[in-house]
Amino acid sequence: MTADRKSILVIGIGNSYRSDDGVGEVIAGRLMEMLPEHVDVHSSIKDGLSLIHLWHEYDCVYLIDAVSSGQIPGQVYRFDALSGQLPRHFFTNYSTHSIDILETIALAENLDSLPEKLIIYGVEGKDFSIGSGLSDEVLKAVCRVADAIIKELDGHHKH
Repeated sequence: MTADRKSILVIGIGNSYRSDDGVGEVIAGRLMEMLPEHVDVHSSIKDGLSLIHLWHEYDCVYLIDAVSSGQIPGQVYRFDALSGQLPRHFFTNYSTHSIDILETIALAENLDSLPEKLIIYGVEGKDFSIGSGLSDEVLKAVCRVADAIIKELDGHHKH
């Protein structure tokens, strides 16, 4: 970790007024109550530039967002965003917020503003219609993703 950087940031992305698209914010809210104080948790990020501005101070960033790839609702995906190609169809088929994760990562790379580690958790959504609350399938994934991130962060501090 460099002297001018913080260690870990978790960001929940989404739109809580479009049903399952709010899963990132729901998981971030859950993690705020569960993670130690040295891990920062944010949600309600509205655009890619705000995301870059927020994460450029951190070494390790976890992004959580709904995805729509046509797979089973509630399916959880984990991507190491800096180690290879991210599947574009996971992040562009359906988004009800103004953040294009892939374009944001490309822009951050051009600006030399990527964290050293960038992990993306995607939860396959079922319902992206106007309304609040998650579908049952996506709601079941909330604990799985929160637990997976907690386990990863626990392992991160043991090294």
